[in-house]
Amino acid sequence: MPHGVNIFSANPELRDRAVRRVLALFLLPLGIFVGIAVWQYRLTPDVQRVGHLAIWLEPLGDADFTPEYLQQLAVKAPDFSGATWSEAQSPLVMPAQPAAGKAKTRLWLRISVPEQLAEQSLHEGRLGILVNRIIGSGPWSAWSDGGLLQTDRKDWGMQWNTPMRVMLPVGAQEIYLSLPVIASEGYALGSIFMGMADDINLAWQARDLWMTDLPRAASIVALMLALMTLPMALRHRRERVYALFSANALVWCLTNLQYFHDFTGNPGLSTWFGLAMDLSINWNVILSLLFAFEFQSRPAPRITGGLLAYAALSSIAAVSMLLLGQYSLFANHYGNIIAFSIGLSVYLHRWIKEPSREGFVLLLAMLGPLGAGVHSLLYVSSMAYPDHVHTFPFAVLASFFAFLYAISHRSALAIEASEKYQSELQRQLSAQKALLNAQHRQIAELEIQQRLTTQREAMLQDLHDGLGSNLTSALFQARKGNLSQADTVLLLQELAEELRQLSVAAPAMLGVNDILAELRQRIQKRLTQGGISLEWEVATDLPRLDRLPADAGQHLRAMLSEAIANVLKHAGASRICVFAECVQNDLRIEIADNGCSFDPDNSKAGRGLAGARHRAELIGCGFGIERGEGGGSRFWISMPVADDAQQTLVHPSMSYD
Repeated sequence: MPHGVNIFSANPELRDRAVRRVLALFLLPLGIFVGIAVWQYRLTPDVQRVGHLAIWLEPLGDADFTPEYLQQLAVKAPDFSGATWSEAQSPLVMPAQPAAGKAKTRLWLRISVPEQLAEQSLHEGRLGILVNRIIGSGPWSAWSDGGLLQTDRKDWGMQWNTPMRVMLPVGAQEIYLSLPVIASEGYALGSIFMGMADDINLAWQARDLWMTDLPRAASIVALMLALMTLPMALRHRRERVYALFSANALVWCLTNLQYFHDFTGNPGLSTWFGLAMDLSINWNVILSLLFAFEFQSRPAPRITGGLLAYAALSSIAAVSMLLLGQYSLFANHYGNIIAFSIGLSVYLHRWIKEPSREGFVLLLAMLGPLGAGVHSLLYVSSMAYPDHVHTFPFAVLASFFAFLYAISHRSALAIEASEKYQSELQRQLSAQKALLNAQHRQIAELEIQQRLTTQREAMLQDLHDGLGSNLTSALFQARKGNLSQADTVLLLQELAEELRQLSVAAPAMLGVNDILAELRQRIQKRLTQGGISLEWEVATDLPRLDRLPADAGQHLRAMLSEAIANVLKHAGASRICVFAECVQNDLRIEIADNGCSFDPDNSKAGRGLAGARHRAELIGCGFGIERGEGGGSRFWISMPVADDAQQTLVHPSMSYD
């Protein structure tokens, strides 16, 4: 694949070249874009950090923090007649105080505008204020000179991961921020910055990039990876790594939905939505471990069963505790950290025994989510470091890059093994093909030899049955002393005619009367000279041989010649009777003599009789030799003939009476 980009290539050189192309075509422009964005956010915002604050906790009595009450509280004008202000520094953190119970207050922050910024505002326009993070029990509000500037009462459920941004009126000297809090839940405010409106906007965008935009991007990446690997999981169901990867990506996408939306104003639904987000982290932990163990290609049914049991039982326990009003976010996630640490320890132990490069990459990828999870949990549980951002959503990117690397590496190894296997199969196929060609040549040579042997046997049989019978009758005449010079010439002519007939195929439509007439013409004189009388009982309307092979006439002639030769040579007969008739489309020919009788089953079979039997089998005829009723032997042939063959081919000028 010299011109493509294939990071799954089994060839290391091509794979490295493809990776370099991917880096050049994708990662390099992305890095330039990110670098430019970071440089802009680093240089342009000109804001001042507000260090000194004045705070006051306004008691709210036994007020019930319903959505309606919180919305009304957000726009309720402040009354500072009985306020007792105290000095504080930003960032401001108050951990949860379970002993304080459900005591409810409204936190007020008084922020003075620095004189330099106030003077600059008179000439350059409005100022703005930025708070990195606000964590409380209700919507925040911003006030100035007794007037409400801004509040987030409609989406305050998202304020934990959204920085606060408020534009101040020109000439403002003091700003008041309010936040409903419950002592048992605690509260926290990140660092506060003040500057010109444009600078505050840029600073807010830079902060929001890390708090909201990147987690949302991670969720979209997770969804794309889930959709990308789902077809692979469905196609390769036996390889569970693809299904685990797809499921983990989908759960990661669900986990980061909290950065897109929150059911503010609906406490019940918001509570269950938050629980679903928490439980999705349980399954993230378990699916990540299952993927790593499955990728090791070593069955671990106890570990798999234990991890799945933990995910299921922890989910059921969390739902039960929420219904009982005793659910603890921290207890749930501390359990996740413990389960993940145990699974990671087992994985590390197994990796030490059988180290691999992709296993090491997966190990690093799992350490990343573990550290990010611990950081995020400590950050939420103690409300410390409010200027930090949640790092756990970013762990999905490191995990997925490691998972993709491991899968691509496995795919490359599988392709390499497949190519080696294919090469070996091709080699074996070539060797098998060469062997088959050699065997084919041997079979062809054997077929040719067998065909030549068959032709030789047929030729010998034809010579024996044709020339042999004529030579036998001639020898019989010569021994009797009845062979004159004219007879010798006639005999030689007959032998030459026999050779001519052997060299050409018999006519396809040869009639039986023609064959018998030719036989009578050849043997009549010899029998007479040998003192053997011939009785001819042949019907004149014998049919053609349409239903038999084309060479049936030649085989029939040879069988009849063999029968006559046997009579002349062995029987010592004085009379021969030739009988032929057709009854119900069945032709029967008999040659009987009055010579010495013999038992054909006990006699030694020579080439003649064996050849006659073979010829009969070739054309589908019946054949036999029997003792005659009054002595001698009877040679018979039975064969089927055409239904409509009722005319003989005998020339009308011939008469054999």
